Amino acid sequence: MSIWQFGASWEYVSRFSDAVPQLRTELVALSQALDGAGILITIDEVSSGRTRLRELAQFALQVQHALTDGAQIMVVFAGVKVDLDELLRQQHLTFLRRSKEFDFRRLSALQTASVLQRTIEFGGRSVEPEALDLLVTIAQGYPYLIQLVGDYAWRHNAAADSISLADAQYSLERAIKAVQSRVISRVYDDLSEVDQEFLRAMAVDEGRSRIADIKTRMGQSDQYIQVYKNRLIGSGYVQMAGRGYVEFSLPYLDQYIKTLIGPGADIDSADDGGWADYPAPRV
Repeated sequence: MSIWQFGASWEYVSRFSDAVPQLRTELVALSQALDGAGILITIDEVSSGRTRLRELAQFALQVQHALTDGAQIMVVFAGVKVDLDELLRQQHLTFLRRSKEFDFRRLSALQTASVLQRTIEFGGRSVEPEALDLLVTIAQGYPYLIQLVGDYAWRHNAAADSISLADAQYSLERAIKAVQSRVISRVYDDLSEVDQEFLRAMAVDEGRSRIADIKTRMGQSDQYIQVYKNRLIGSGYVQMAGRGYVEFSLPYLDQYIKTLIGPGADIDSADDGGWADYPAPRV
C-alpha cells in the first residue's frame, strides 16, 4: 500500500507448529487411558557415563512431573552398584533416593546348580552331572556368568538332547573372557584411583589378603585403609575373610587385575602391528 511518497508492506507468516510430545504428557495420557492402572518402566545396564547419566536425569525429571500430574508409575533400574550409586547422586532423582534397593550378591553353589539345571530342563534338554559341576564351577554364583556359561554350553551342540562335559568345557574360556571384557573391566575402570590401588594391593596375594599387608603396600594409615576397604565391601567387590583379612567377592576380578599388574601384562602391547617403525609425526 502506498500513499503519495510513502509506502508500506507487510507479510504474514504462520508460526503455528505441532507441539512436540513430551514423555510426561504421554505417561499421564497412558495412565488415564488405562483408567489409572499403573505403568512399569524397566531400565537395564545403567551406566555411569556422562551422556547416559544426563539422559537418565532427563528421563527421571519427566517421570517426576508425570507423578505430580497423577500418573501411577513404577521405575526399576538395574546395573552394577558403582553405576547405581552415581545415578542416585544426580539432580532430579530425589524420588529414587526414597526407593527400595535390592543388592543381589553371589548365589550359593546349590542355588547355582539348581538354576542351571532347571533352566536347561525347562528348555526341553538335560545336562550330564559332570557338565553341571563344571558349569557351576565356572559361574561361581555370579548371576551374569550363570547366564553366559549356560548360553555358551547350550549353543555349542544345540541339536543334542543333553548338554555334555564337552559343551561345558567349550563355555569355560569364552564365558570368563566375556564377563571380564563386558563387566569386570568396566567396573574396574569406573572405580577411583585409590580403590584401584587397594585392589591391586590385594591382587598380589593368592587367596585372602591381610589388611596390614595392604596398608604397608599402599603406605597409608589405618584410618585411610579402612575407608576404602569399607567402600569396596559396600560395593560388593570385596568381603571380609576373617579378622583382619579381606578377599575378592566378585568372581574373576582378581584374575583380571593380575593381568594388568603381572609380568605378562604388556605381552599384548608388544605386537603393535608394526607401528613402532612408523611413529606419528610431530607438528
